[in-house]
Amino acid sequence: MEPLVLPPTAQVAEVSVTRWKPNGDSDGSFKIFDRKKVEEILTQLRANNTGYSSAMKGLPPQEYSIAVDTEDVMAAMVWVGPGWLGGVDDHHKDEKGRLLSHYRKLDPEQHSKLLSLLKPETE
Repeated sequence: MEPLVLPPTAQVAEVSVTRWKPNGDSDGSFKIFDRKKVEEILTQLRANNTGYSSAMKGLPPQEYSIAVDTEDVMAAMVWVGPGWLGGVDDHHKDEKGRLLSHYRKLDPEQHSKLLSLLKPETE
């Protein structure tokens, strides 16, 4: 599968992060507006934006979801789970117009790097 389409960093207004419990319930959410942090997150997502397939069986539950928002739309939604990364964007759709999910393996180092960036901004 082709990589997810992520907008240029300059077009991203915010990154919305939700933590998920193993049972699928939300464990809280927060938004990231800091430009440097947004850039770091997008850089890490782009570094892991290859090698997708349309499905992976037996995935453990997601730990985080990351919405990449421009001023106008949610440009992409990325899911992070132990050992995997997945997501959708507004550019990859099937013949009926449904979003096509992307999934790939994520090694422990990549997983740790990404999770280290997904922390609320301090006030």
